[in-house]
Amino acid sequence: MLGGYEKSGLEETKQRLGEKEEKLNEIFGTVTAESISGSYENTATKENDTANKLRNYSIVFMTLMVLMICYTYYQSSYQQFDIAQSIIRIGMVVILSIPATYLAKESSRHREIQNKYKQNSLHLKAIHPYIASLPQEKQNEIKEKVAEQIFVTESRKVYSEPEAQLVVTRLLRKLENGLNNS
Repeated sequence: MLGGYEKSGLEETKQRLGEKEEKLNEIFGTVTAESISGSYENTATKENDTANKLRNYSIVFMTLMVLMICYTYYQSSYQQFDIAQSIIRIGMVVILSIPATYLAKESSRHREIQNKYKQNSLHLKAIHPYIASLPQEKQNEIKEKVAEQIFVTESRKVYSEPEAQLVVTRLLRKLENGLNNS
């Protein structure tokens, strides 16, 4: 059997192994958090690029709308006014407003997603330094709350028909009724 000296050496070795295992788990947790955080950051950067592109496309359509309105105003003020051409140009402005509105809305949605991913990345980066000095129970409690915050998906609003599409549809119907009546 084991003597007292051998038992104490075995217990000491077990204790050191337990400490090493805790340190290893802490390092593994930090590396994993950094890896996941980096993934969230990369996704946030992609969402930012997409949001910027969509916003720029929306601005192009809005610029075209403004130019068309300005040209129609110029023509009606300084040249011979043709009601049919003006109505066609106004119809084109309404038609150009559809992609402009859609692109602006999508840009906003991608910007919200980007902010969510950046926030998740920040939580994952900050969690380990923040909880390092706390007791193990408190660390686990905070980790659970952060995990719930990051991994639980929120229910999204579902719209049967976008508001912008309703407005455009109403405008087109009024325009159609106005053309039919004349």
